[in-house]
Amino acid sequence: MTEQEKILKEYQDEFAKTTVDVVPFEINGTTYDHFDMRYPSYSELMAHPDMLGDNQTKSLAASVKLAKLCVQNVDKKSDIDAFPSYAVLAMAGWVGKHIA
Repeated sequence: MTEQEKILKEYQDEFAKTTVDVVPFEINGTTYDHFDMRYPSYSELMAHPDMLGDNQTKSLAASVKLAKLCVQNVDKKSDIDAFPSYAVLAMAGWVGKHIA
């Protein structure tokens, strides 16, 4: 395998991951230690144009909103508002990395 093929394989493997692992925490009787994510649709991304903007504060807020839409293993989406910041930022980071 050439170096270029190795780099391509690593890139493909990274973007195939849809799980975000976090330090376990509990909210409303449910323990979370990972999040199953899905890629945002084009229309979801376009509904949050600040995600791709230059303003970091607005971009972060948009990525958190998209993360809330894309997380799949949270029973009550309202629970996300009570999550520790590191968990929400991990989800938002996944979204940002996987749409760029």
